[in-house]
Amino acid sequence: MMKKTLAVAGGGILLASICLANIASKNVGGFYTVKLNKGGWSMIGINWNASDGTGIPLQNLFNTDDLYPGEGEWDLYNCDQIAIWDNDTQGYVGYYFFRTNELADPKWYDENYSITSEKLMPGVAFWFNRPSQNGTVNVKLPGLVDGRTNITFTLQQGYSMVAAGFPKERKVGALIAGYSGTGQWDLDNCDILVVWDNDAQGYRNFYYADIGNGPEWLDEGLAPVTQDFLLGQAGWYFRQDATPLVINEPNPIAE
Repeated sequence: MMKKTLAVAGGGILLASICLANIASKNVGGFYTVKLNKGGWSMIGINWNASDGTGIPLQNLFNTDDLYPGEGEWDLYNCDQIAIWDNDTQGYVGYYFFRTNELADPKWYDENYSITSEKLMPGVAFWFNRPSQNGTVNVKLPGLVDGRTNITFTLQQGYSMVAAGFPKERKVGALIAGYSGTGQWDLDNCDILVVWDNDAQGYRNFYYADIGNGPEWLDEGLAPVTQDFLLGQAGWYFRQDATPLVINEPNPIAE
């Protein structure tokens, strides 16, 4: 699922404090807590938006006191890093959190070492790499519920890194009518959702297949899915049909 340079990963979703009351969605905010592993990778999903609806700036995503900029200046080997999968180009884009001189505040820089203005929209997922044993482990990600009635995602054939657009836990694959292959028991060609398991520190596969009861999402034991896709969780969607998959995720406040 990943390039060899990103072969080790881990993450944990710990806590959510969210109020989804009968009020306007633009006023609903909260946080969930993610685990930024030391000496390894964490997979993080963004379920929030910013107040202006244009995405959360990467520079504002974390409290900078929770991050590690490396030792001294230009420490690209030990600083905290992020790898965002580009679903269109089918490749990663990297960012580094470091300082360029001893007097400068650390910031997120892109691969050209320019201060990035990257924004993360709801439903974006990424790998967080912490090579060192420094920085805060349990980190809050605050934000606001997106104000749209629904968020539409379009997944092309191939791999897409996915997360929920809204802070609402649902069964894995609950909103997705995928591709079940060319007949019953076609596990080789059906759509697959691969979710990073925070407890096992590994992947869990889910298949959209027909094993005699019609197309449905099945777990690795080929039983109907009972697992929830958690707040802040992320995974890979492997689309095997050439037709793009359109997913409409409803705003939980409007449900």
